Amino acid sequence: MRLAAMLPNGQGGLYCGRITVASGRIVDVGPLADNSPDRDTDLDFRPHVALPGFIDLQLNGAYGHDITTDPSKMWSIGQRLLSHGVTAFLPTVISSPPQQRQAAYDAIRSEPDGYQGAMPLGLHIEGPELAPDYAGVHPRTELVNGPEGLSVEFLREAEVVALVTIAPEVESASNSIEHLVQAGIAVSLGHTAATAAQASAAFDAGASALTHIFNGMAPLHHREVGAAGAGLLHPNAYVSFIADDHHLSKEAIRIAWGLAGPGRLCLVTDAMAGMGAPAGTYRLGSEIVECGEAARTGDGSLAGSLLTMPEAVRQVQRVTGATWDELVAISSTNPAALLGDTDRGRLAPGRRADIIIVDAHLRPVATMLQGTIAYRRTERISVPRSPPPNRKPESETLS
Repeated sequence: MRLAAMLPNGQGGLYCGRITVASGRIVDVGPLADNSPDRDTDLDFRPHVALPGFIDLQLNGAYGHDITTDPSKMWSIGQRLLSHGVTAFLPTVISSPPQQRQAAYDAIRSEPDGYQGAMPLGLHIEGPELAPDYAGVHPRTELVNGPEGLSVEFLREAEVVALVTIAPEVESASNSIEHLVQAGIAVSLGHTAATAAQASAAFDAGASALTHIFNGMAPLHHREVGAAGAGLLHPNAYVSFIADDHHLSKEAIRIAWGLAGPGRLCLVTDAMAGMGAPAGTYRLGSEIVECGEAARTGDGSLAGSLLTMPEAVRQVQRVTGATWDELVAISSTNPAALLGDTDRGRLAPGRRADIIIVDAHLRPVATMLQGTIAYRRTERISVPRSPPPNRKPESETLS
């Protein structure tokens, strides 16, 4: 199968290209001779743009369903994520009783027959080895801070645990980081009061990421930059961030962009059950969250987000003027690299043909799984006000 579309050219722009797919994998990517119809092309998506499918490293729930309390819903959520261009994700379980984590381990091993949706690449276990002062909606009663932590449990389930978020200053952290990294489980630092020195030591010990920077961690201070500063400055640390107007100001996004840049940033939604559902109250673990303009607890604190990946990508483009190549990096290439996934994240020979087609405003037109169209947009939608990639935002949007 051959498809034609506009493709990122590696220099920030686009070129008219063709992707050849066989047996679910990309076998060739190259230019078309000109912009005229090509009789050897099976699918012609021009003038739309082909990108590798989005990968969301932190999704707590969506469409009214909370993964922590009802992990079996990860599969129905995954089917609907295709309309957002998401082809792979990490169902996320926050700090909770052992039986809820066990239900998640069982659920991710129970792929439905004939499943066609965004693929869960493993669980993101967020907690329970977290700092109480920065736990957010994580129940304090479920936090663990003993000498052993939960590394034994996570190692037993290493087949289905892809990422664990840990506060590096808790007593069990050094033991957990060492054993999880040895088992091939990625470790991210988050919900933490750690100093820069503590966070840097954890990165040097093998932790590879920072969970939703600036949220759930000590703030930057001019004499102590904390985990946020350490993550932004460490050359080997990926930095995940929630690009909306609630979790991060435009200035905070620019700070992260300027220091970590498209080479180390990973977009996440941190979406919870209210994403894609009518306004109302929804669950995030044991917490009841009011979802309207944002997802907030009764005291007004943020509790996950209502963000989608296309919205997050558009926000980054609006704020930073990121190019097509840079947007691909933060939404697909870097998340895949963080997980050590060499099948996804790039439009390159040998990779899975998980491809999304987007219009100039980054709205998904079609989503392909292993070269087969699994979602195609049929409805007409209004054009958003945001500029397409490669155009700098207007000056007033930078104020």
